[in-house]
Formats: sequence, structure tokens, C-alpha cells
Amino acid sequence: MYEASWEDLKSFVDQRLLNIQFIDRGVGSDYLLFAFDGPLGFTCTIDHAHVGEEDEDQLEFETSYKSSGNMTFTDGHNRQVTRSAPFGSSEGFLFNGQGVAGVAEAGGVDPLGKTSNIDYTLNAEHYVNGMELFLRNQVFGDYLHFQVIDKDFAYAGILYPEEYAPGVTWDMLFPDGMQLNQFGTHWYVDPDACNQDAIRIEYPARLLAGFSIRLQYTSFGDTDVELKCNLFLHKPSQ
Repeated sequence: MYEASWEDLKSFVDQRLLNIQFIDRGVGSDYLLFAFDGPLGFTCTIDHAHVGEEDEDQLEFETSYKSSGNMTFTDGHNRQVTRSAPFGSSEGFLFNGQGVAGVAEAGGVDPLGKTSNIDYTLNAEHYVNGMELFLRNQVFGDYLHFQVIDKDFAYAGILYPEEYAPGVTWDMLFPDGMQLNQFGTHWYVDPDACNQDAIRIEYPARLLAGFSIRLQYTSFGDTDVELKCNLFLHKPSQ
């Protein structure tokens, strides 16, 4: 949860077509405001002026936001839905496919294989719903993990605690970045095919600006593996 100013929370809400959740703590106290978009949350307070007094932020909130506050839009089955354009809509998204290439080091004689990271970092918010993978020099038993990484720990204090412990920062423990999600585990590759076929899912996964998609390849062969991947990425058009 990120503590924000009223201006920042208002911008966060307006850009994402969200509703504000609030607690009115009474005249002479304040409004406690919250806004959520998936794991990302903002909060702030607005002074609740005494009777006969005016506060500009309070007036703007009560005039333009309060009436739609504390409301949840659902699909009829108590599952919250967003009010953004549906995925795939020409009005809401633009296809922005990206190619990624790298080399995974040969595993050689190591019985545990050799693991290499091939990363693609997003410079803006995107949605992903699949990938197409091409390999050369892979062998039977090679596998991948598909991960989402915060390489620069930019979301420390927002999506996870600021530090692991007092004086112990995350980069001390995870120098290659904080793993936020792993959406494919021990995905074994076809040792005989260059084109590993496209992996497509029916629903999109949202990735925030600064996130990295990591292809973590473990090789057991005697030759470095050439890897090329096409990511099916889509960016909001608004």
C-alpha cells in the first residue's frame, strides 16, 4: 500500500477508471481514502473541515468522487470486474509484440545442469497472453522457468516490504532481482524441434512498467543453446 497525496490518488483513479473506497471519520477529523488496482494500492487522507469552513480537496472529493465511492462493480457472481475496455478491444489495446534473443550456457558434466537468465524489461505497462519459442542445440531434459522479476527493486515498499529486515536489503539476498511470479515451472522443451510451438492463454496477465519477463533456461547439453522468443504483448491505447 502506497501512501499518496490526494493529487496522486486522484490521478491513479482517473487513469484506471476506479472507484474510491473511503471511511468518513467525521467533521473535524478526516476522510481515509483507498484505491486498488490488482496488487497495487494507494491511500491518503483528506481533512474534514468544520461546519462553515471549506477545504478544496474535501470539496472536490465530495462533489466529484464521493457519490461513486464504496461501490464494487461485479459480474453478478460477486466477482469484481474492471470498467476498462475488454482485452482484445481495438479501442482499449494495441498489439506490441516483442522478440527476445539470448544464449543459455551449456550444462556440460554438471548433473544439475547450467542455469542462465534471459530477460526482457518493460518500459511501460503491458499485458501478455503468450509466447512463441525457438531453440537450437537443446537436449532431452532441458527445461525453462517463466518468471516475472523486479530487477531494480523498484516496487519495494509497494508490492513487497521495503527491506527483508532492518539493514538487510533485498539486493543482498537476491542480486538478480525479486521474483514476483513464476507462471511456468520445469517446462520441458522438445529436444528435436526448433519451433517449440506457441503458448497462448485465454486471459491476459498484467505487467507493470519496470517488470522483467525472465526466461530461466537450464541446459544439460555440451553445447550452448540458442534461444529466441516472440512475446505476445499488448499495451493500453488510452
